Amino acid sequence: MYDRDLPPEGLVAFAGELDGVVDDLWVVEDLGWTGAISSAATALAATSRLRVGIGITPAPLRNPALLAMELANLARLHPGRLAAGIGHGVQDWMRQVGAAVSSPLALLEETITSVRALLRGETVSLDGRHVRLDGIRLVHPPAEPPPVLAGVMSPRSLALSGRVAQGTIIPEGFDPTRPGRAGRASAWPRGWPRRGSATVGFARRGRRDVVRRSSGALYGGPGGPWCPGHASP
Repeated sequence: MYDRDLPPEGLVAFAGELDGVVDDLWVVEDLGWTGAISSAATALAATSRLRVGIGITPAPLRNPALLAMELANLARLHPGRLAAGIGHGVQDWMRQVGAAVSSPLALLEETITSVRALLRGETVSLDGRHVRLDGIRLVHPPAEPPPVLAGVMSPRSLALSGRVAQGTIIPEGFDPTRPGRAGRASAWPRGWPRRGSATVGFARRGRRDVVRRSSGALYGGPGGPWCPGHASP
């Protein structure tokens, strides 16, 4: 994971250092720090083999049509090297920017469902509780849609992930035995490391560990910015 407190301009060299050494690098999106789409694009463009995961982009901040457009673009430019995590967002942050909704669960389900359909090249019309799309279709859908994951933790959100997502991103410190109760919510995108065996790029202020073995999560690092607040409610 590229630590959110490191300068954005250091990402190019850091990703290049990891290319061919580890399988994946995860980038984050926290309010006031950096955007995950631009970070993912930077890391992908700076490498040739590294797989890049977005962990996570908050559903309240992203219109699903625009999010699908961005993901499709990256997936076409870098096939097989992108995974997209979507979550509820930290609710206090969502309120700060006027993006909080009455039902974060409904918004996340509608966002993941519509983004996945758009990435498959489908024409999407949805009159949901929070998402409204009228005959939207991507002109350039990717031949290989990237896996869309849910960054969640609570039982209801894990059940949602099992219904509509292609995998689940679990925060560090979360008991890895708990997701099994949610069925498919514990699934991982095909070809990506599974829980307990993921190798991630990890950077911290003042020092750099080029390779670090994650413990019990596809995405996680002690003290990292991915926290339970992202996974609520």
